[in-house]
Amino acid sequence: MAFTDKLDALMAEKGINKSILSKEAGIPYTTIAGFYTKGTDNVKLSTLKKLSAYLGCSIDYLADDSSKKQTTIAAHF
Repeated sequence: MAFTDKLDALMAEKGINKSILSKEAGIPYTTIAGFYTKGTDNVKLSTLKKLSAYLGCSIDYLADDSSKKQTTIAAHF
């Protein structure tokens, strides 16, 4: 799955749009919009960190097109 497809899916899960993602993750809207128009070949690590922290996924999931979403399961005995 492509980077922007993952962003779309994660935003849909949270019920947000690009504008809200921008404000709440602390990333300029032009950066997020640029992913869709200019591509994602040179995404900064700092941007990936902010996105992964806000969206609750790993950096690997966002950056690697072949990576599957990782979820954490807590087991209590």
